[in-house]
Amino acid sequence: MIEVVKPADPVDDEIFSFVKFPYGINKAVSSSMLQPEELSDCVDFINKKGKLISRPALVRASTVAITGSVQAVENAVVGGVNQTIVGGADGKIYYMNGTVPTLIGSCEGIPFLVPFLDACLICDGSHLKFVKDTTAVRIAYDTGDGGVQYDNMAGTQDGGLRLNGTSARVGVDFTSETWTSGYTIPPTQIEAYLKRTGAAAGVITARVRLKSDDSILCEKTLTQDAGDISESGELVTVIFDTVTTEMEPATGYYAEFEFTGTSSAYIELMCTAVASGGHGAHFTTVWVADLNLDPVMQVRPGLPPKCSHGCVADRRPELAGDPDNPGWTWSGNYTYLDFSSENIGKVGGGHIGAVDNNRNSFEVGAINSLYGKLFSFGKEDQPFLSRREGESPVDFSYPAMFHQNWTTHRTLINTKNDLFFASEDGVGSLQGVVAYGDIRSFSESDRIEPIIERHWDSATAFAGYDPAYGQYLLYLPSYGKILVCHTRSPFRSGDSDRIEYPWGEYSCPVTPSCFGKFGNSFATGGADGYLYKNDPTAIKDLETESREPFFVTRFKDILFSKAELNEFQPMAHADLGATLEVSIFKERQEVVPCLTFPVTLSVFDGLLIEDATFLVEDAIFPVDGSQTSLGRVLNIEASSVKVKVQVKNIRSGEVLVDGGLIKYTPIPH
Repeated sequence: MIEVVKPADPVDDEIFSFVKFPYGINKAVSSSMLQPEELSDCVDFINKKGKLISRPALVRASTVAITGSVQAVENAVVGGVNQTIVGGADGKIYYMNGTVPTLIGSCEGIPFLVPFLDACLICDGSHLKFVKDTTAVRIAYDTGDGGVQYDNMAGTQDGGLRLNGTSARVGVDFTSETWTSGYTIPPTQIEAYLKRTGAAAGVITARVRLKSDDSILCEKTLTQDAGDISESGELVTVIFDTVTTEMEPATGYYAEFEFTGTSSAYIELMCTAVASGGHGAHFTTVWVADLNLDPVMQVRPGLPPKCSHGCVADRRPELAGDPDNPGWTWSGNYTYLDFSSENIGKVGGGHIGAVDNNRNSFEVGAINSLYGKLFSFGKEDQPFLSRREGESPVDFSYPAMFHQNWTTHRTLINTKNDLFFASEDGVGSLQGVVAYGDIRSFSESDRIEPIIERHWDSATAFAGYDPAYGQYLLYLPSYGKILVCHTRSPFRSGDSDRIEYPWGEYSCPVTPSCFGKFGNSFATGGADGYLYKNDPTAIKDLETESREPFFVTRFKDILFSKAELNEFQPMAHADLGATLEVSIFKERQEVVPCLTFPVTLSVFDGLLIEDATFLVEDAIFPVDGSQTSLGRVLNIEASSVKVKVQVKNIRSGEVLVDGGLIKYTPIPH
C-alpha cells in the first residue's frame, strides 16, 4: 500500500508592529518587560500623543558671553518696554540689547527673577531688589506701616523743639538702617506732630539732610501754612515727590522742619522727654543735639524683606526664602514697595508663617501660584504642601494639605494649568497629589524614577516649561541629558485608571545652567555664559551640529520560538528629506545590532521649488522626483527582536516618525 504524503500547509506571513508610543520611555524595567506603547530610549523627539517629532534646533541667541554661567532668563516689562532680563552666577544683571547682553548692575547672590507689573523683581537671598529701567539694579523698600528708618509716633507729647527764630530748623537725628553697601534707598515720607503758638504765618518746609555735610537729599513745602497748624497740635504728613540724593546704609541724617518764627509766634515739633540718649536736634548756626528729647515723628521707608525666590499670586508679589525667617512668606500690598501696610479689606501687606503657629519650625522650600492661589512646599527634612487660605494678609493662613511633598524653588514650575515639582522622590504634579492623596505609590515620573533617584541633587537640579510644546523639562547635571515630560499628551495606562504623561530625553549641545524665556522662544542659559533659544526653522544645533534623534523599541518575543524576519518598513516623513539609520537587535542583545542599514526619506511630492532650502547637489531624492519604497529586506532568523531608528541628515525643521513594521514568517516547530 502506497501512502500519499500531503505537503505541509504554507505558513502565512505576519507583522510585528512598532507603531505609536504614547507612553514614552520606561527606564524602570528592562526592555523585554516594556508594554507595546513604551520605548526603552527616546532622545530628541517631541512625543505628540504617540507620534514622534524631531525637536527644534538649539541656536545661540547672544553674541557675547556674560561673566560666569547664566542663572536666570525672564521676559519683563522694564521702562515700558518688553525686555529679556538675564542674571549671572556672579550676581550681575543684564538686559538683552538685541543679541548683546548689556550690564544693568549687580545683586548679592544667585538671582531669581520675577516679572511684576512694570519691573523685574530680583530675589538673591538678601533684601529684595528690582530693575525698573535698564540703568541700575535698585534695592526695594517698604513704605508700609512697619517700614521705617525712625519711629516714635506712639511717644508721649510732653516736650517740644521750637522754630522760634533762634532755631530755624528742628528735627530728628537718625542713622539709616544697615543694608549692603552699593545700594541706596530714597526717603519717601515724614510724619510728625506739629503745634502752633501765637500768630505764626508762612511756609513750612520739610527736608532730609546728610549729617556729615548738611547737603539736602529732598525737600517739600507743606500744604498747610503755618497759620493753619492747630494750636492743640496735629499730625502732618509729608510725601517727597522728588529725591535728589538717596540714603546710604548706616549713615547719619537729619529729618527736619524749617520755619522762620519769633519768640511769641512759632511752630513746635512735639517730642517725648527722655532722661538721655534722645534723638532731637535743632539748628542755630550749627546743629545741636537735644539728648533729652525724642521727636514724635516717623521717617520712611524701611527695608524690604529678604528672599531667595518668589512669584505673583492674585496680583500680589509673594516672596520666600528669607534666611533669617525661613518659615515666612511675604505678601506685597499690590506693589513691591509696601510689605507692611495696615490691612483694610483686601488691601495690605505682611508676612505669615508656614503651617504652624510659631512660624519657625516649617521652613518653606518653594512657592508658586496656580489660578491666583498660592501654594507652599516644604523642604526634604520637613516636607509639606499647603495652599494659602484667606482674602488678605490680615487673615491669611497656611493649613497643611499634605505631609509627604517637598521640592526646590528651581524645580517648582507653573505649567499653565498645573504645578509640576521635583525632588529626590520624583516628579509630581499638584493635580496628581490632589486627585490621589498624600500617601501614594506613584509619581508623574515612575517610568524614569531610577534616573532621578541616582542623579538627584537639590542644590543643582533645575527645571523649566516650554509652552510651545507643553513640556516640563528637568535637568540633573550629573545625568547630562534633559528629562522631558510632555504635559499635553496625557494617557491612561492599561494597568491603572490614573492620568499619566509620556517622558523622553533631550541631548543638549551645550551645558545648561537654567531655563527661561527669550522673547517668544524657550531659552536655555549656558554654563559658558551664552544664551540659547529653540529655533524650529533652523536645521542644525548651533548652526553647525546635526541633530540625530533616535528611539529604541522594546524587545518583542516570538512566541513560537523563532521566525524569519523578512522585511522592515519604516513609517516616517520629512518634507525636505532625511536619512534613517535602522538597527535590528535580536536574541536580547542590547548593545550590538545584527544588522544596520540606511533608509532614505524622499522629498515630499508636493514640495514647491521655493520651499527647498538646500543646494541641489545636497538633495537626497531620485532625479525623477518619484517616491521610492522605504522597505528593506532583512533575512534574519530570530526568537526576539527590537529596533532602533536614528534620524540623520535632517534637512527640514522637523521629521515625523510613527515607528515601523516588520514582516516575518513563523518557523514551525
